[in-house]
Amino acid sequence: MQVTNTNLRTSSFLGVGGAGSTSKATSSNIVNTQSPVGSTSSTVVTLSSQATVDTASLPLYQQQIIANLQNNPNQSNAINYVYENATTSDGELVDISKSKFEPNGTLSGVTYTANGLPVTAESTAKFAALASQVLQQKNAIFEQGKAQGLSAANIYTNIQQYMASQPSWYLQQANWYGSTSKS
Repeated sequence: MQVTNTNLRTSSFLGVGGAGSTSKATSSNIVNTQSPVGSTSSTVVTLSSQATVDTASLPLYQQQIIANLQNNPNQSNAINYVYENATTSDGELVDISKSKFEPNGTLSGVTYTANGLPVTAESTAKFAALASQVLQQKNAIFEQGKAQGLSAANIYTNIQQYMASQPSWYLQQANWYGSTSKS
């Protein structure tokens, strides 16, 4: 197996709100109308600014980001952060600490960071196919939330609630900070 592309992303929003902070935010009724992998049909996002979602069901890291977005005095920067999140495709987080280069130039022994399972061409292809659909849906959630005038924190919450609905294998491969999803 040859590893060619690794996406890493960090956040500067940690620190405000602190560990253990939870919040309630106006959020969306997100109906996962995602098409099966390989389908060409479109996705539909239904948002309601009246619904409230308890963010305690999200991983702690996501709760901290939501609190930081709510408390950010520069909402322009906050919405830019959410836009970046909504328009960046998820990447697989892999562990290469025990891998080695084979004589043919390929890298063997690469595993997923969250679950230790081996990275294969099949698992990477399956992830990439769903990641493309997830990216489209995150974009749609962002655009509709922005059109409705939702805050950066509310839009981000909507995106993360949608992410929580993804299969656990996907969230583990992306190392989604402690998957709360069930497959």
